Amino acid sequence: ASAPKVKRDEASMGRRLATEKPEPATASQKDTQIAVGNPYADVEADGSKIFRLATCSDASRRPLSERRILWSRRLDATTGAADFLRVFREAGERCELMTWRERKALLDLVEGRAATPTDVQLMLAAFTQYPAAANYLRRRITRRALDPEATLGYWFPSGVDWYSVRRGLAALRTPADRLAEVRRVLEGREDDPWGRALLVEVLVGADLTEEAMAEALRLKRDSLASPDVLSLLCDLQAEAGDVAEAQRTCSELVEFNASDPNARRALGDLFLRRGWYEAAYRQYRTLVDRMKDDPLSLLRLAASAAGMGKVDEALRLERKVASGEGEPGPTDPRRFAQIVSAVRVARMLLDAKAKNDAKLAEALARNLKKTQAFGRPMTMTILTWEDYSADLALVLERGGEPLAVAEKIEAPAVGLVAMDIGKATPAELASKVVMEGLPLRRAVGFSLFTITFDGKAFDIARVDGAVKRGELEAVMAGEI
Repeated sequence: ASAPKVKRDEASMGRRLATEKPEPATASQKDTQIAVGNPYADVEADGSKIFRLATCSDASRRPLSERRILWSRRLDATTGAADFLRVFREAGERCELMTWRERKALLDLVEGRAATPTDVQLMLAAFTQYPAAANYLRRRITRRALDPEATLGYWFPSGVDWYSVRRGLAALRTPADRLAEVRRVLEGREDDPWGRALLVEVLVGADLTEEAMAEALRLKRDSLASPDVLSLLCDLQAEAGDVAEAQRTCSELVEFNASDPNARRALGDLFLRRGWYEAAYRQYRTLVDRMKDDPLSLLRLAASAAGMGKVDEALRLERKVASGEGEPGPTDPRRFAQIVSAVRVARMLLDAKAKNDAKLAEALARNLKKTQAFGRPMTMTILTWEDYSADLALVLERGGEPLAVAEKIEAPAVGLVAMDIGKATPAELASKVVMEGLPLRRAVGFSLFTITFDGKAFDIARVDGAVKRGELEAVMAGEI
């Protein structure tokens, strides 16, 4: 008998699936071994098919969309990797996984339940008897691994310690030497995904952008492109002028991480640093909806809103953070919000003065006081940037010695460093913006503000600059 028609409404469909009982097996089905009818099916060591069964379930005759609901319910009742494997095996033995498309649908549900590296390790260990399934799980995990350094060679077994190779490259002086070394190690291991990802990096460092893009696209085609490779490919496509394709590539960061706030944040940061403010705003909006009142997410959303020209919304979001909860000190998000708002208003105040709009300048000066960033007469030097993956530091010196400051705020997560330089005269100071860590493969632009408040009025100076690609610092002696 054919299955009755199913309503489109998921709730009613779910209730019916929960109450229906599978049809009894016929005599011809009993004690009969049925192999998966898929030419790409996994096989045992003796060549026989893995899934053998005596009875096909009622679910095996239902559409894939309905089976996903049933599989999700079965997985909801599991407690670990061994149960994941049991659900997969039982579904195969009930004729529910007759095609690779059906297997992938169930494996997608399984993979989404591995949240930590330990979960991943146990899951892959459990699925070793199903090589094709384990390989598919590895590919999906690789594409959502946001920390490639921590996972290097962990999920895809490799005969090379690529982490040690990566560290060894730092000792080589030229990009050509680093490229030659990676190619030497890759000989005979051309399919190693970690080695290929490292090859993309050194190709970019050697300015072989076309070859780097070609290799990154091959990794993407093979479903082996990690988030780091996708970020590189996104940059390469954007630099080539293909903005639409670059944004699509960037968006794959959340394709397998739709519910992961870290992936959403990383994608928003990618968009923001390229100046794609509307795209960044959408990602941060989703992030804020999930993280609720997370202050750093709100400040990110404010930055993208300001880039779109929604300065009022940006200031409103920053006021919300400034009036929220926090502990006094250098990591207080309320203080971050006050200073970021002050910089935002200071930008507009400089523009108003440049246009000789005295009335607007007076109104903006009042708003600058309302930010409460300057509660007393003081001079503050503030560094801001929009490439949040870059960790910049501000160094101020007087007479060749580091300047002692009354207050220092460092918030690279929102592109901010601020120093209260007290009574020091800005003209006496030499300023330097330093890149923490290794040089980046791109330039990082920044703005350096010096705001002096005498208790009544503000004096504002601004210098724009950049830490150039491959460099670690930008010196601006005598410019602030």
